[in-house]
Amino acid sequence: MNIGALGSMLLVSLVLSVSSQAGPFTDDLSKCLVRSTSDHEKGQLARWVFAAMSSHPQVADLSDVDKREASAISKTAANIFVDLLAVKCRDPARQALQYEGEQTIEASFEVLGEVAMQALMSDPSVSTFIEEMAGYVDSETLGQALQPTPQ
Repeated sequence: MNIGALGSMLLVSLVLSVSSQAGPFTDDLSKCLVRSTSDHEKGQLARWVFAAMSSHPQVADLSDVDKREASAISKTAANIFVDLLAVKCRDPARQALQYEGEQTIEASFEVLGEVAMQALMSDPSVSTFIEEMAGYVDSETLGQALQPTPQ
C-alpha cells in the first residue's frame, strides 16, 4: 500500500463523511480505532487535519503553522496512524483488509474522524463561535426563500 495514498486517505477520512456500506470487518476495525485512540491522540489527529486544511490558499491567512511545526504535527499523526494499525488494532486491520479490501482503512478512519470532530465541536468555545453565526442570519429573507411554492 502506498504511504502517500494512506496519508491522503487518512485526511479525507478524518474530514469528510462518505456514506458507505461497511462490512462486519470494517465495523470491527472502526470500533477498535475509536476504542484504542486516547482523547489526546484524537486531539493530535484534529491538529493534523487543521494544519493540513490551513495550507489551502483560501484559508492560509487564518493560521500561522510554520513548516517545522507542520512537519512535527504530521510526524505525530503518522505515528498514531501506524500505532493504531500495526499495534493496537492489528488483527482487525488485517482481517478488514483481507476480507473487505483497502477501502476499509478509509471507512474506519472516517468513523474515528467523526468521533474526534464531535469531541472538538462539543467544546463550549467552539459552540459559542458556531452559534454566533446565527445572529448574522437574515431570518426573514431565508424564511421567504424557503416558503413552499403555492400550487
